[in-house]
Amino acid sequence: METLFADTIEVIAGADHQLAGETAALTDLLAYPWALPPANQRWRHEFDALFTAQGIEPPQPVATSNSASYLKALLRRGGYLSFLPRQTIGDPGEEGLVAIAVDAPAMRPEITLTTRDRALASPPVAELVQVLRRVAGEL
Repeated sequence: METLFADTIEVIAGADHQLAGETAALTDLLAYPWALPPANQRWRHEFDALFTAQGIEPPQPVATSNSASYLKALLRRGGYLSFLPRQTIGDPGEEGLVAIAVDAPAMRPEITLTTRDRALASPPVAELVQVLRRVAGEL
């Protein structure tokens, strides 16, 4: 397994959300509707753990999806919050989305590449691996 880069998982909202530009406590976040990945997703487990570690019941999502595009569309159109990798929103404000500062520990998962030992990669696979490494190096 090779680590390509570390991302940051953050609370994300539309640029016009009430919390944009503010620093929120975990309890502040409970006042808003959430659009989240499914409960069986790893980052969702870690998100829920942020709340339970503080003795707070995690928010229950109004919408659930594995599609970052769908979640981002909901964020742009309403007062929803979500919990997504920073890389999904591009440059700040580029897609009409912002990261909300939260008074809680940051999550920085490693994005990895796993290959089989001693396996010969076909030329297209070897090229894809090189592209992934190059793009990860630019991040």
